[in-house]
Amino acid sequence: MTYKVLVIDDSRFARKTIASIINKDPLFEVVGIATDGQDALNKLKVITPDIITLDLEMPIMDGITALPEIVKKCQVPILIVSSLSKEGADITINALSLGAADFITKPSGSALEVPVIEKELMKKLKALVNLKTKGDISDKFCFPRDIKIKKDYYPVIEHTSKIVLFGISTGGPSSLARIIPKLSPNLDATFLIVQHMPEHFTKSFAERLDSISELSVKEVEDGDVLRKGAILIARGGSHLTLEQSKNGIIARLNNDDKMNGHKPSVDKMYFSAAKLNVPNKIISIIMTGMGSDGAEGTAAIHTKGGITIAQNEETCIVYGMPKAAVSKGVIDHVAALDDIPILLSKIIQES
Repeated sequence: MTYKVLVIDDSRFARKTIASIINKDPLFEVVGIATDGQDALNKLKVITPDIITLDLEMPIMDGITALPEIVKKCQVPILIVSSLSKEGADITINALSLGAADFITKPSGSALEVPVIEKELMKKLKALVNLKTKGDISDKFCFPRDIKIKKDYYPVIEHTSKIVLFGISTGGPSSLARIIPKLSPNLDATFLIVQHMPEHFTKSFAERLDSISELSVKEVEDGDVLRKGAILIARGGSHLTLEQSKNGIIARLNNDDKMNGHKPSVDKMYFSAAKLNVPNKIISIIMTGMGSDGAEGTAAIHTKGGITIAQNEETCIVYGMPKAAVSKGVIDHVAALDDIPILLSKIIQES
């Protein structure tokens, strides 16, 4: 079977590069190219793609304006092609909240970048095209509406508090947007998330999650003390680790080399958590994503007496990272996406 792709981009270089990369793979064929959102909507009257790549900054009709209309017209995954700028990050996170499935960063015009873009593009296309998108695709990818209720005070965690660690990649933004609003700020726990994302994108993502959560959500800063009812998002381009201090357990950022091809790495956070002197207070959750980042760290937490959870295959956008951890035999609980907050609450309250 050959999967049909519609490429939407106003840059001639980007269109040519993306189409050339895709057409080299026998599993895919570019069946349409559009130069802006309106052109894409017209193309969708005569072609039926299996997946779409979408630029966001375009004349006539930009990607953000076109995205809801495209989602209405065809229930297929949409892969955003974004710039690496702060502005590009903000727009991309908005696009993910409106129903886009994932994103890659855009080739700048340098031929030297093409091999890197090629690997990332094809990896994500192959993962997303296998999604079962029957019914309304917004059920999978759109974020819930904003929540304005917030607590005024977030105390430092105590010796009884749980430290909940999420590791997630492809499909992460929409999955986290499903479960974070369901977490109660009254739980005796603090939360940290490693989501594979570039620099700039994690800050925008943290701000978006904060707007839909009763918990406080922010991008981590070096030296942040872990607090109850608060969520720290690992910063893109830096590793997040945990260490003991006289003020409690604090978050640290470091510039070590990539681990498992990622920075931040789930394993890096998990390994540091396993070294804390409260290993039985750790809960790790490995969720949707390609590859195996987090599997070794999950094993380390399991060995030290922490509780380990994996998202089930049926609700993963990509069953890679959870599968790697499950295959090691180090998972205590397997849960569907929407059941994770329920399971977490039960574990925390029972302890």
